[in-house]
Amino acid sequence: MTAHEKPEPEDRHVPGVGGPGATDTGADGRSALRLHAGISVLAVLLTAFVTVLFATMLDAPVLAVVFGVVTLACLAWGLRAVQRLRAGDRPRGTDRAG
Repeated sequence: MTAHEKPEPEDRHVPGVGGPGATDTGADGRSALRLHAGISVLAVLLTAFVTVLFATMLDAPVLAVVFGVVTLACLAWGLRAVQRLRAGDRPRGTDRAG
């Protein structure tokens, strides 16, 4: 292997899941990733609602900013879960462009 070649990607552990199937490509890991994505959708909706509530009705801009940051964090977590699900669907050895 030369310095420019990438090693084969390894299955990565999914947070919150244990056992032999707790990787991106394992059944338990994929189920957990789907659960993470679903929970993050609910979290984004709820925190976005609370952000708007604090910003408009309660006139609390500091709390609106705090919940806005939490909303963005939940969105990032959900997008990462979806990305890992899609990466687990690709066969080994394929690159992102292909």
